Amino acid sequence: LLSGTLRPFDLLARELGLELGAHDQVVAPPKPPPADENAAPDAPTPAPFSECYAAHAVAACHLPALDPRPGKPAALVAVHLAVSAGTALDASYKNATKDPESADSKRYYRALAKGLEGVARATPGGVLVFFKSYRLLELATAAWEADGGRALLEARKDVFVEDRRLTGDEFDARVRAYREKAATPRGALLLAVMRGRAAEGADFKDDAARCVVVVGVPYPPRFDASTRLKMAHLGRDSEAWYKAEAFRNVNQAAGRLIRHSGDFGALVLMDRNLHRHSMMSEWFANRLVAASGSGECHDRLCAFFAARRDPGLGTKRGVPVVVE
Repeated sequence: LLSGTLRPFDLLARELGLELGAHDQVVAPPKPPPADENAAPDAPTPAPFSECYAAHAVAACHLPALDPRPGKPAALVAVHLAVSAGTALDASYKNATKDPESADSKRYYRALAKGLEGVARATPGGVLVFFKSYRLLELATAAWEADGGRALLEARKDVFVEDRRLTGDEFDARVRAYREKAATPRGALLLAVMRGRAAEGADFKDDAARCVVVVGVPYPPRFDASTRLKMAHLGRDSEAWYKAEAFRNVNQAAGRLIRHSGDFGALVLMDRNLHRHSMMSEWFANRLVAASGSGECHDRLCAFFAARRDPGLGTKRGVPVVVE
């Protein structure tokens, strides 16, 4: 049984030295065992087990519940936002973190704050924002203290930040405080990190995560010793592994959103390089729509949450309705 966050499965199998077999095909069940002559005449015949449970069978059972049905609105809206305030959202090292005092970096952080403000304004309850690294998160929060971005966000929701220096008890206390605020009409915003404790060590359901935002592509640090050794070991699969590690973390972060059959929410991929990709989990990649800017992203989220409150409000002639 493989988690969807481990895609691509063929790469994982080669890495582990295993052969997966036909994991995406329905395999006919084996022939039933011979009848037990000692069993009671009216004893039920045990149902044979399948040799495997198909990945697409799981999708067929569960994923359609995310789509709208008669009398029931969609449980998911997924938006790719590549541009905000006229600026490309590019969290790459060259653009965002190499020189945080450069004009390009400052412009990026202002545009990012504007995009997040639109998401916070449109979303009830809690918003989880997962940055690609602690460095990007720390540079963003520092820039927003200087240029007013933090105040822009706090005008919409209470803001909490995952700090790498927190002890386990301090982190738990911060998450509890975030959950309490997320359950209020004003809601809350938690700025966290992919591969961090909030992305993998906490469960956010219902109002604790009505929206998940992914900021940047979380590639492993290429010049880190462990990364270099891993890539040297993998040989021809090294570049595929490098890219897969990034998208596995994107999939993991996105998975914080829908936690049970009655849950619902919005997913926003906030980087120009987070367009639809074969390594993304299908449950959101197949529903991903591109927004032309932060205004359209805001409108789509407003229409989605309006439809959740009243299924008749979601759209008007196919155009999202803005509900302030």
